Amino acid sequence: MRQGLCFLVLMISIWASSVLGASEVVTLQGGEAKKIYNSLDVTEVKLGNRIKAKTVAGLRCRKSHQVSNAPTARTLDFKCTISRDMDQNELEQVYNALQIEEKITVRVGASTLVKSIERLKLTRIKKVTRGFPSTYSLEI
Repeated sequence: MRQGLCFLVLMISIWASSVLGASEVVTLQGGEAKKIYNSLDVTEVKLGNRIKAKTVAGLRCRKSHQVSNAPTARTLDFKCTISRDMDQNELEQVYNALQIEEKITVRVGASTLVKSIERLKLTRIKKVTRGFPSTYSLEI
């Protein structure tokens, strides 16, 4: 009986953290992550001998050097984690930090600007009317 109760409490706490507070994070690796890392116009921070990172709002990317037994063999490993639940300010920071070409579509009343790399797509909708702030969205 006691084990069953402990299991039930554990399952409820896991469910509550996933529903109430845990943000969904997407991880990209390899070539995708490398393109994002190289497109970020933010300061690169050294995290150790072999790891460097670039971070802006809910986007965190790292570049690490992998050393093998061969004296000249050295490869780079890239990894980015992206939070899906960034607020508008965070999305704007990420959008502005990506130094890639914007694709612009003009419609009556608004312009849609898109920056995309591989599966990462950030959209900015800019209203023509003054006083309305731009809105941002993220797709992965």
